[in-house]
Amino acid sequence: PLTFAVNGTVIKGHHDTVYSLEWSPDGKSIGFLAPDAPDAEVMKASAEKDDAQVVDRDVYLWGQPKMMLHLWMVSTERNSSGKYDVVRLAGGNISVPFWDWSPDGRSIAFFHSQGLELEENYNATLERIDIDGLKTTALSQTGREPISVAYSPDGRSIAYSVADRLDIVDLLIIPSDGGKPRTLDEGLDRSFCYAELLGWSNDSKHIYLTEGNGTEAEIIDQPADGGYPKSIFRAGNLGYLGQAIKMNDKR
Repeated sequence: PLTFAVNGTVIKGHHDTVYSLEWSPDGKSIGFLAPDAPDAEVMKASAEKDDAQVVDRDVYLWGQPKMMLHLWMVSTERNSSGKYDVVRLAGGNISVPFWDWSPDGRSIAFFHSQGLELEENYNATLERIDIDGLKTTALSQTGREPISVAYSPDGRSIAYSVADRLDIVDLLIIPSDGGKPRTLDEGLDRSFCYAELLGWSNDSKHIYLTEGNGTEAEIIDQPADGGYPKSIFRAGNLGYLGQAIKMNDKR
């Protein structure tokens, strides 16, 4: 099991790996993704390797039990009972692949799908949850596979990227309070399988992302107002930079 600890005090244990840990901007909470404990049927299928599925003409086998990833939050401060509060913010019959704190830490933007099958993953919904009261607001029904999501530093907008079945990627921006999303990728290649939304500039006027360019990849500066994008860095195999760079913190 994986265990959270603050100053040596255990505050939460999980049966499995947790993903996407992020401190809240005020440092009072940690958000993360984790599955619920698997039931006996799921564990049996994993142990016996009989959970293969047919995908078009290919057959793949899950390396681990299929489990929904849920969005959790754990407080780093003790409550009146001397314990650390742990709250599941989004769970049940949905799976959350990507999420991001708002700059003030009062809300979280996240994608969720209704299951783990491929068809369900191509119908992801972008939502916002307000930490005070845990009210959830649907922002966009994408109808595509989610790739990444990021709040703007001023908290007014949310940028996100989604892909269709041909791995054609769209970069969009939507008001964080709700509204109609705008597509920002008119000048982009859009066929980059390893697209990563890296983050925003401090003034919330530019969005940075990776993009394929022939056999190479590059970092793109995309104006948030919809202007034409420009390349700011090019090198081989840059598609994985999104896993290592946090542009929101370092520019």
